Amino acid sequence: MIIVQDKTLKFWDTRSGTKPTHVETVGAKITSLDASRNGYWLLVCARDNTIHLFDLRTNSEIKSFATEGFTVTCDWTRATFSPDSEYVSVGSSDGTVYIWNINDTTKLERSLRGEHKAGVVSVAWQPAGNGLTTCDKAKNVVVWADI
Repeated sequence: MIIVQDKTLKFWDTRSGTKPTHVETVGAKITSLDASRNGYWLLVCARDNTIHLFDLRTNSEIKSFATEGFTVTCDWTRATFSPDSEYVSVGSSDGTVYIWNINDTTKLERSLRGEHKAGVVSVAWQPAGNGLTTCDKAKNVVVWADI
């Protein structure tokens, strides 16, 4: 079980009692969490314009992702894993969508631009993993195919 309070992630083993087994702090307020389908990783989006990748088997941070131009849009901006848990994506306040490969370095894999005129708050991968659906603050939805 994971509880988020401001900048803190608290990990519990629900079989062992009422005290957290591990506590991690990220640099700013947390806007979203996403668990990978394989159950190995937790993705944390934070207001300091970073995405953190935690290993749920060890409750430790593996790496973080950031790039020039990426700015978290709001307190509910959602970052997400691809269906195969190999990529992470998130939208930015300038309407750009950013994608990183978690198995590679923290270098940006790809950015998608031009379709959103407002900050992107939500990103969802298509089940096959070859497309994205994104939504911005102006309530515009974009389907990105063959990415």
